[in-house]
Amino acid sequence: MKGTVTAVTGNTIAVRAKTGPPTVEITPSTKIFQVNPAQLTDVTAGSCADIRLAAAAAGGAAQPAKQITVSAATNGKCPESSSERVLRGTIAAVTGQSVSLVNSSAGATAVDQNTKYFKQVATTALAITPGACLSSVGPVGPNGVQQATKATVGPPAGPKGCPGS
Repeated sequence: MKGTVTAVTGNTIAVRAKTGPPTVEITPSTKIFQVNPAQLTDVTAGSCADIRLAAAAAGGAAQPAKQITVSAATNGKCPESSSERVLRGTIAAVTGQSVSLVNSSAGATAVDQNTKYFKQVATTALAITPGACLSSVGPVGPNGVQQATKATVGPPAGPKGCPGS
């Protein structure tokens, strides 16, 4: 579920979303993260990275990263995967205007003035406030309320709203 938080009452979050349940319940076991704007200096060796790539240009030329989100390792490990447009793993090095991941066959990924940077950190339910963007996962109970196992809070919605709302 992705949407804009409209109200918070105790552990219950009301959300405006195009799809998914309009109500999310946060429990003591819910893992909660907050994503904040960052900059290239926040991208450091040893951190985890989620690198979103721009579509390849005509002729297949590689494009600079569209977005990089950094986070701390969980139990000393970073998720690792890659696809045509997403690279995930441990940052091996940041050299000038490029970022390399450990165990990645993609080589160094270029960054430029259009690359957006974000930093994800663990937080508490207090970070979930009206107007914030919320993405959550978890089962939906018979009452139509999602029991969130993971929730990610983003900066307040802009004029176009949050993704998915």
